[in-house]
Parts: sequence; structure tokens; C-alpha cells
Amino acid sequence: MALQTHPAVASMREVHWVVRMNYRGRTVSWGMIFAVCVLLGQERAWSWGHWVALVLQFVAYPQLSYLLARHSAEPVRSELRILTLDSFCFGLWMSWMGAPLWLAYALCACGAMTLAAFRGMGGLYQAVLAQASGALCGVLLWGFEFRPDMGPASTALSMASLTTYLWIFAHAVNVRTHRLNRIRWQLKDSERALQQQLLEISALQSQLREQANRDALTGLFNRRFLDATMDRELARCQRMAEPLSLILIDIDHFKNINDTFGHAAGDEVLRRLAFLLSTDARSSDVVCRHGGEEFLLMLPHMPLAVAMARAERYRSMLESSVMLIEGKRMRCTLSAGVACYPVHGKGPSELMAAADSALYRAKRTGRNRIERAAEDLSTKSVPA
Repeated sequence: MALQTHPAVASMREVHWVVRMNYRGRTVSWGMIFAVCVLLGQERAWSWGHWVALVLQFVAYPQLSYLLARHSAEPVRSELRILTLDSFCFGLWMSWMGAPLWLAYALCACGAMTLAAFRGMGGLYQAVLAQASGALCGVLLWGFEFRPDMGPASTALSMASLTTYLWIFAHAVNVRTHRLNRIRWQLKDSERALQQQLLEISALQSQLREQANRDALTGLFNRRFLDATMDRELARCQRMAEPLSLILIDIDHFKNINDTFGHAAGDEVLRRLAFLLSTDARSSDVVCRHGGEEFLLMLPHMPLAVAMARAERYRSMLESSVMLIEGKRMRCTLSAGVACYPVHGKGPSELMAAADSALYRAKRTGRNRIERAAEDLSTKSVPA
């Protein structure tokens, strides 16, 4: 069963902490000041009018000011105005009572300290000005008689009221500081969690981009990545006046492999060749599955002769290897066409056409061989 909060407690929680803190301090400390004034009034035989004013100021006023600030559209601004009015009233009372030493000190110190806590030195000057204005009004209304002496009981109670107010104020500040520290740590924890989530999202995005650029079967780059990369690599090689070679590879009689051994065996052949091509590649090379049983290697900064030697090494390694797939021994071969920038073209389409033409020639002249592109190109389809 969910616990229900008492309406009075819930209502207090809704009040702004500045209003709530000052209400508590004003109620407790002013109650003690009221007791001091009662003792002082008895010593000085006040009239009934003075007692009524005393009750209104130190008993009714704190409650009315709290209600006013609580229901204000701008509670903090309203509370600061009330604090200024407090200082004015303190000056008025001190003038009327003849500035009894400890009582005057307690009231003026509390009023000045509270405003200074919220407004800094400007608040201190504002409190002093309000107290002086109240005292001046009191002098103009009923004159001034300096009576600093107080009895032992009222003096002790004045000191106690000042001490109590300082303790209440310090306790409220301490509670607020601890609360702000907890909030600060919670924000730091939230920030760390958010950063971790951002890192995870970034890693996931990188993974998704990688998956979008990779062939699912072989793990090599796909044609999409090649198309996005070749223009950039060609431009870089052109700036550096260096070659860029392409090797277009096709597995010989791949359809027969699928028909004889099954598509699972064909997939395994593709994976084995992908592993062979990628393990021998440089970090700058781009090895991709170009489609079906075709693979393409883009080799920046590699001259034609070196690319031909690389392609021949691939052909020899595949020809000499025996694959054991599902208990069956199998051999296969490859054919390849090699083209190089700038000998066989200056753009991606020209180089691809040159490599494709060379591959067609390798297929047509017996397969299991490597051909370099001719300088005058004619684009043809590769026979199955």
C-alpha cells in the first residue's frame, strides 16, 4: 500500500525553500523577541496600545508575511521585500523603545545578516538603510529617548534569541548545502550515465555503418563502400602522382561448384577466398566482394607490375590449396583482370571497365590465369 503524505506536509514541500526557511527563523526567533519585549514592557509599564502593537508585530506579522510570500506569483522577490520591511520595523521599534542595547543589537544584526545572505553587500546596505529609515520615522513620530539599559532576564533572553536565530539560519544553510551536494553528485552520476549512453550509441552507430559497408557472408567491404571510397582514393593518388591498381577476381566455374557440392559449399569457398585476400592485404588496401563470386581489390600507391604479381600469388595459392568441405575434398581456381591508374583510365568507371575487360580475356583464354588491361578498352561481359 502506498504511503500518503499528510496535506500539511505536502503543502510545506510546495513552498519555496527561501520562504520556508525565513518563516521558520522568523517564527522561532521573533517568538523569543516577543518574550523579551514582554519582560521589557513589564519593566517599563507599557500601555494597552503598546501591547496590541507588540502582538501584531511579533505574533501576527510573521504569519501574514508567510502567507503573502507563499501565495505570491514571485515568492522569492516577495520574501526579500518582506525582509526589507522587517528591518524597517526593527528600526521603528528600537526608536520607540529607546534602543535597549541587546534587543536592538539582536534585531538589527538578524535583519542585516538575513538580507546580506541573499543579496550580498547590497543586501547589507539595504538592511542598514531600512533600519535607519525606521528609526528616523520613529523619532519624527514620538521623539527619541535613549534607554539602553535592560534587566538581566530580558538581556539574557535577547542573547538567547540571537543565538537561536543564528543556529536556525546556520542549520538551514547546512541542510541546503548538503542537498545541493547530493543534487550535484546526482547530476554527475547522470552525466556519466549519459556519456556512457552516448558512447554506446556512437559505438552502435559505428557498428551499423560498418554493417552497412560489409558483406554479410564474407565480412569484406561491399560494393557500396567501394563506390564511396574510390573517388577519394583516386583524387589522393592524383595529388601525390602515384598509381592505383585494381584487381578484379572471379572464381572459375562457380556455378558448377554450387550444383555439384551445394550452395553451402559455395558459400564456404567464398569465405575461404575472402580470408585469403584479406590476410595478405595492406592497411591501405580495400578488399571487397563485388557481387556473386566476384571480388575486387583497390590497391592505392601500387604500380601495375606489383599488382600483377599480387594477383598471380592469389591465383597460385588458391590453385594449390585443397579444401575439405563437409568431408569432401575440393579444388578451385580463379581468374583475374588487373588495371592501373593512370595507364588504363583516370576515373572509376574507366578503371573498372579496364579490369573487367582484362578479366573477360582471362576467362576467354582458358581461365585460371591473370590478364592485364589493354590501353584501348572495349567493355564486354564476363562469361559464366
